[in-house]
Amino acid sequence: MKIEYLVHVGGLSSCSWTSPTTSLAPKTGASPPAAKSRPDFIGIRRTESHVFESKGRSRRPAATAVSKALGQVSALHSVNGKAPKTRCASFFMLRSAGTEGFVSDPPVDGKGSGVNFDVLDALAKAYSFFLDEPTTNLPADVSDGYFGREIEDGVYFGLDKKVFAAIQERPDGEQERRRRTAEIFAIIADRLQSYEGRRERNVSAGPDGTILIDRRSRPGSRQRIIAK
Repeated sequence: MKIEYLVHVGGLSSCSWTSPTTSLAPKTGASPPAAKSRPDFIGIRRTESHVFESKGRSRRPAATAVSKALGQVSALHSVNGKAPKTRCASFFMLRSAGTEGFVSDPPVDGKGSGVNFDVLDALAKAYSFFLDEPTTNLPADVSDGYFGREIEDGVYFGLDKKVFAAIQERPDGEQERRRRTAEIFAIIADRLQSYEGRRERNVSAGPDGTILIDRRSRPGSRQRIIAK
């Protein structure tokens, strides 16, 4: 899906929800959503949005849990005035042998509620780890060109310096904010190939300019994701 940002927008000061004027048509397999049902996360890309309800547990979810999650994503039909590209219920089982998950996005028709928010606010929330606490240059032997910090012995979390500089200063005017948002998306699009080239067994570079580096030695875990 190549989603750069996954944000819980409900806590944003700019976030507002619109109420449906007609009854909601739930997705296939969904239980009818409650009137004020809201999904967990909004996935943000430059030209599209995605809706997610996410569940994590140690065993496979019951059919009722799947139906309820699908009902929650069924309730939202509009993100900043446009229909989201997907509305997914995702489930991940956290096990000692590794992580297993599946994502479901069955079709639906009909009208429903909407959510509106300032995208630059959402990006700032996505980068809050770097904005809310002091950050420094990561050591050159760890990852040159990134700000961040060591989150525990041998584990570093960083953000591309160019993205960090762009998100640090957020203008007040609506037009200026849109330009700054477009600038950030342009930076990560231009540097995507560079991010992908940094990926190794113990290095996870995200499409949003973040990087997670684990210098510890440990056996790798298995992961399996099933898309539906």
